[in-house]
Amino acid sequence: MPSFHTKTIEQILDPVAQQVSVLVVLHEASEDGSAMPDLSGQISAVNAAVQNLVKVGRDTTNSSKDAVLKQDMPPALVKVEAASNGLLEASVMLRDDPYSMPGRKTLIDGARGILGGTAQLLLVFDQAEVRKILRRCQGVLDYICVAEVIEVMGDLVTFVKNLTPGMTGMANMVSARAKELTFQVHRELLEKHLDSVKNTVPLLVSAIKITVTTISQGGQGLAEAKENRNYVIRKMSYDIREIMRVLQLTTYDEDDWAMDDLTVLKKAQDNITNQMARATEWLTDPNAAPGGIGESALRQILADAKKVADRVNEPYAGRIKQAVEDLTELTDKLADLRANGQGNTPEALQLSHAINAKLNALQKLVDDAVQDAVKNGTGKPANTLTGKMDQAQAWLANPSVNDKGVGRKAIEGLVAEGRRVAQNLSGPEKRELEQLCNDVDSLYKQLDALIRKGQGNSPEAQAIRQQLAMKLQQLQQKIEKALANQVVDSFMDPTGPLAQLDRAAKAPADVPNRQQTYESKAHIFLKHSKQMTDTAHAVAEAGSCPDKKIVGELNATANEVAEMTPQVVNAGKILLMLPENAAAAENFDILSGQYRSKVEILTGLVDEATDPLEFIKASEESIKKDSEGVANAIRQKNPQNIIVGGGNIARKANRIVTVANKEADNSEDPEFVNNVQDATRQLGKSTTDTVVAAKAISMNPADGTAQNNWFKSNGQLLKDIERVKRPLIVIIPREQQAPPPVDMPIAPPKQANYEQAAPPSRNLYTASTPQYQAPDAASASPYAPQSEGAVASTRKGDLFSQPQYAGSARQLTEYGAPVPPPPPIQRQAAPKLQEDVGKVRSAIEVNNQPLPPPPDLSAMTISQEESAPPRPPLPTGQMPPPRPPPPEEEEEIHFPKPQTDEPIMKAAYDLHVEAQKWSSKGNDLIAAAKKMALLMAEMSRQVRGEGGSKKGLIDCAKAIAKASEEVTRLARELARQCTDKRIRMNLMQVCERIPTTATQLKIISTVKATLLGEPDADDEEEATEVLILNAQNLMGAVKETVRQAEAASIKIRTDAGVKMRWVRKNPWYS
Repeated sequence: MPSFHTKTIEQILDPVAQQVSVLVVLHEASEDGSAMPDLSGQISAVNAAVQNLVKVGRDTTNSSKDAVLKQDMPPALVKVEAASNGLLEASVMLRDDPYSMPGRKTLIDGARGILGGTAQLLLVFDQAEVRKILRRCQGVLDYICVAEVIEVMGDLVTFVKNLTPGMTGMANMVSARAKELTFQVHRELLEKHLDSVKNTVPLLVSAIKITVTTISQGGQGLAEAKENRNYVIRKMSYDIREIMRVLQLTTYDEDDWAMDDLTVLKKAQDNITNQMARATEWLTDPNAAPGGIGESALRQILADAKKVADRVNEPYAGRIKQAVEDLTELTDKLADLRANGQGNTPEALQLSHAINAKLNALQKLVDDAVQDAVKNGTGKPANTLTGKMDQAQAWLANPSVNDKGVGRKAIEGLVAEGRRVAQNLSGPEKRELEQLCNDVDSLYKQLDALIRKGQGNSPEAQAIRQQLAMKLQQLQQKIEKALANQVVDSFMDPTGPLAQLDRAAKAPADVPNRQQTYESKAHIFLKHSKQMTDTAHAVAEAGSCPDKKIVGELNATANEVAEMTPQVVNAGKILLMLPENAAAAENFDILSGQYRSKVEILTGLVDEATDPLEFIKASEESIKKDSEGVANAIRQKNPQNIIVGGGNIARKANRIVTVANKEADNSEDPEFVNNVQDATRQLGKSTTDTVVAAKAISMNPADGTAQNNWFKSNGQLLKDIERVKRPLIVIIPREQQAPPPVDMPIAPPKQANYEQAAPPSRNLYTASTPQYQAPDAASASPYAPQSEGAVASTRKGDLFSQPQYAGSARQLTEYGAPVPPPPPIQRQAAPKLQEDVGKVRSAIEVNNQPLPPPPDLSAMTISQEESAPPRPPLPTGQMPPPRPPPPEEEEEIHFPKPQTDEPIMKAAYDLHVEAQKWSSKGNDLIAAAKKMALLMAEMSRQVRGEGGSKKGLIDCAKAIAKASEEVTRLARELARQCTDKRIRMNLMQVCERIPTTATQLKIISTVKATLLGEPDADDEEEATEVLILNAQNLMGAVKETVRQAEAASIKIRTDAGVKMRWVRKNPWYS
């Protein structure tokens, strides 16, 4: 059963599935002995539509030159036509005998054949369309290689003339295909790489042109020119190959990044099992054309096997990767032979046999690897720093639990991340972080040694666990602070060194020391570019951004900048050698312009992955250090240091302005926008004043007036930075706050100093006041209880970071924002507290004197006139019903927990766990999500055959689709009222996946319903796997929608009238 990866396939199959579902329900209803109605009219209409479809399919096959289409289309047409004839035969049999059992069986077989055959026919046709695009892409890819042999201008003109129509045709076909796809991630990948190809075309022409020019002018700079040209060819070829790869994708796991490894492994294993039959059929047929369904199945097996290799332990990982590489090479050879009509040669037959044997061995190897992972675990730590911290703290809290080594590997990963970050630091900060990493590593090894000796619960081990937990918290805090500081320093002036390189490359020929100056500027440029890319990778790998898309783009863009950097230097060298050459200047301008664009994109991604408030705080601290340096330089009358320090202050202040203005541009809240813009305008003014004052001092270091002006303007600049921070403080309503971290359940020995176990105090911006009102930083305390709300900075990269339980120093809400926890439990009373308790005890005891006796009340009486009124009589007649008990949320009480072999139930349970964090009272979105989880749990029961029926499965799928419409409607309504454009876009994108996935679920459920109770196990197993994948994608999309909707609710217009309340079911403050 194919997946529905295009809108056309979905639009055609949906009405067919609806008609088939009617036949299935009628068939099942008649199994109790009732008569079947006359279906001649409906079946005649279906037959007419099928005959038309078959005619179009035959015409397409006859007119096509695609050998694979001519081979794959006839069986699909025969299947559809046979199913249609079976329906006609069944209608005649049931019309003559409404109780005919053969007629009913023929009816259900025909219905199943119609749906399956139509889906197969559409897939064959769709793959033929994909092959057309692939041929066009391959043509462009092959022609690009011609650029390597162009040495004269006439050949360049011919090359461009021939390349243009092919490139235009490819772009149009790929763009149209992208719009047709249902999976958003595939659309975005196609659009991304297509845009890259379009932007690279001018650079390719320029690179060829400068190569031709250097050849014609004696070869000076030829080596650099060829390196430029080859780089551009590699880059364009990579993008086209990526386009070709994505074009052939038909499935996508929406939540694959967040899934646990065992779930991913089992899904990959099931996919391999389901594809084996088609792959084997293709291998054993020497006349099978390359590029068909069979070859696609074989290559999908290799892709899934590689996914398994990435998640299992050695030695399985290495063996599977090697097997995949060998099979890929052999398959490429076989496909080439068959494409050249040599499929029946001895070499091809021998290759087919070898591939078949290796493929079976690979399947056995994958099965063994998955079985080993189920038994012993994968032991893979989390992707993010926050996730590793959670795993490490969970292991420290209970090291006796077998976590498959995840906790240990998480600690090792944290230490490795810390040391990697420390490499980019210097001075005391580097030494402190390295020492902290060494301390954590030493404590971890001591604890591990004790556990291996069976002394994991000894007093010594408990003390080490307590100390290690503290050190890990400090390490995480140090890493995050170091990353923020690293971002500030690395991206202080992203394109400044490029501007200096530009000036050096374009220096007139008569300027002395041109070569030495250029080499110096090139060295600075290369060093700065490496610093930026290293920082970007560090933010992606060790930062707290949980967004897979941002992390992926961050790494990819950093790699592109790193690859482009030496090419910019080479282009500058050519211009330096040929200062009067227009082609050299054009080549350098184009390449440096693209580099500048990529750096701007990289800077934006780093800013998006870094909390803006934390970035501004780090910038503020760095500016204060620079200010101290300038002040020392003023006292020492050192003009050079004054200029350098003043310039750094200005650049960092400008970056603060840029980051803050991005937040303003991202918002539609007029108050927020005005506050930010006012603050940044004032900061810009004070920055200018500071620069002017610094220049005045550098010209006359003894000028007292200039010195006073600088100190005054610099003080104002620091005040303005405080003002910029204020609007970025966002108040999370108290009822939405995530639970604070809990204490680690460790019983340390009595001699331990428990006061050291408390997280270190640090200032946080607290806010129990209306939004955007300035907090009183002086009175802020990390342990101060919040009466109204908690502070957060809601950024896309921080929305879904999980809280740090086990007493992390950086307390987070569920969305990654710092939240002051409630007062920690004091393990040892402080002296002042003991003194106060002693005073209270003394006041109560009052010199140990006994209390006076109670007064005598026997003399007190109530007169007749003051007696109480008589009790009224009991009501007569019909008694009112007793008051019902408080309503319970049934979905939370009776929701079943999944077993290991229930993937659909697991997906439903994951959504249920996410939704049950919130009360559904006053929140229709949560109510709809909970309903969908319950319905999906029911579908799981139906699919497993636990008392289900065909009608029940179909009705359940329809109910899920209807509930998904409600979730989508509510999410869209909430998104329209959200003032944060970034969050709104995220919410709209994720909820747009729901309708398509729900429609596909209805179609697949109908296919599954036709197979319930049927002996055709192969088709049923394949349909079940597709249904599982679709259910997991749907539940994942709804789960993500709930998260994004809650984040969007914090940024809702005050006049929106939205009454969706987000209240935690078990608030920590209750």
